[in-house]
Amino acid sequence: MFNNNPERAARDEEMWQWHKQALAAGQRRVLSRTMSGELYSYAKDEIGFRRNGPGNGVSTLRGLIVVTAVMAAFGILTAVMAVGVWSPDGEPAWGFLVLTLFAAVMVWWGVRCAISEIKAKKIREQRGVPTPSGAPL
Repeated sequence: MFNNNPERAARDEEMWQWHKQALAAGQRRVLSRTMSGELYSYAKDEIGFRRNGPGNGVSTLRGLIVVTAVMAAFGILTAVMAVGVWSPDGEPAWGFLVLTLFAAVMVWWGVRCAISEIKAKKIREQRGVPTPSGAPL
């Protein structure tokens, strides 16, 4: 996010210095942009799941739930295919179990991330902390 606003640059520098001091004091913090574009130093329990990581990622809890539901449906479909329901010769297609396992791991990951975000959202609301955007620094 490119911004020529000198006031924002000064606020960013102030937050960056505060963040470095907090890290030096042993705090576990993550520096990220808020939804309004301001730089903010989040405590680990305030950050939730990682938004917009390398490549295209999910940036909202709703999006995470949709992706997790799609992976669950994919897992069910591949499990059905593995036991031979849709196999042309009626024999089990055990190779689909690899895809079922992949889908199960992705659903597990999605549920863990969703729980992490729900907890972090409650903590942010209690502390009055803005929502992170995940925009690169």
